[in-house]
Amino acid sequence: MAYFISICSGKGGTGKSTTAINLGYAMKTFDKDVTLLDNNLTTPNLGVYLGLEDVSVTLNDSLRGKNHATEAMYIHNSGLKVIPSSIALKDLNVNPENLRETFLDLKDNADIVIVDNSGGLSSDTIHGIRNCNEVLVVTNPDIASVTGALRVIKFAENLKKPIRGVVLSRVNNDKNELSLEEIEKTLGKEVIAIVEEDNIIKNSLLNGNSVIENFPKSKHSIEYKKLAARILGVKFDEELEEKKSRFFNFLRFLGVKK
Repeated sequence: MAYFISICSGKGGTGKSTTAINLGYAMKTFDKDVTLLDNNLTTPNLGVYLGLEDVSVTLNDSLRGKNHATEAMYIHNSGLKVIPSSIALKDLNVNPENLRETFLDLKDNADIVIVDNSGGLSSDTIHGIRNCNEVLVVTNPDIASVTGALRVIKFAENLKKPIRGVVLSRVNNDKNELSLEEIEKTLGKEVIAIVEEDNIIKNSLLNGNSVIENFPKSKHSIEYKKLAARILGVKFDEELEEKKSRFFNFLRFLGVKK
């Protein structure tokens, strides 16, 4: 039986899709069968990032009842299964209430289904939360992102959906950013992963891959693997991985790695 994790944020541009892709691949390294589902019906990014923007069947067709959800499933070169949404304007008119049937179609086709929702509390996100097993919230260390994240958390709690925790993304360690303590106090939830802003993440997405595939020894890869291990409840040798990361960062300092 598949376990559905809804990745949400209070606004767009926080790094939700990046989190979905890298968390999915990190879970795959722990031998999990993972499906990524793009539930951003208005501005879908997941398929675009993974090179699946021009496909014949999408989530939109499943929501219309035209195709079974598995017919909109594609195998990425990483081995991840991906269900993209359509980027065509003609496909905007779909009913997100039908997401429940799509989820039922997928219940026997993966260990984990990671649902990448749109920012805020749009109709597609509301149904993504309503039909999931738990919610993972992504925010940036600024007031607008954190305020939006709080609204999402309160909405999910009203539906009695468990909040796994908060991923703090796009961190620049700038003096104007909210501190970890301020964010956790405001949201009333633990920050369980911190991902710093770095070009290697952007470069990986430009190549249609996760940062774990392109830069497996980077601190960003380790952070996503730690997050995956925590969610899955499996052991992770953090000390060994951090030794590898320090060596990788030393090579970057020397200009051997970019």
